Parts: sequence; structure tokens; C-alpha cells
Amino acid sequence: MKSTEFHPVHYDAHGRLRLPLLFWLVLLLQARTWVLFVIAGASREQGTALLNLFYPD
Repeated sequence: MKSTEFHPVHYDAHGRLRLPLLFWLVLLLQARTWVLFVIAGASREQGTALLNLFYPD
């Protein structure tokens, strides 16, 4: 089993572990998808056009 030792540089000023940068990038990518979905649902007339603009077939 791999040892999980964390160095002091991995902690923030409050003593909590910092999340990796890749986690935040993936979270932003997923948030963009949900925001586009909500906008497309809110604007019923142009919802299909908005989704096709960002996610073409």
C-alpha cells in the first residue's frame, strides 16, 4: 500500500490540505456545462440555438 505523507507545503494557513489545481480546472469545466444548461432552459425560444452553439453535432 502506498504511503500518504503530506509535506507542510501541501497545507494552507489554516492547517487544511490544499486541493490540486487539476481538481479546480475540472470543477470549472463542469460548472460551465451546468450554467449553459440553465441558460438554455431559461430562454425557451433560443435554448436549442445556444446549446448548438457550444455543443455542435
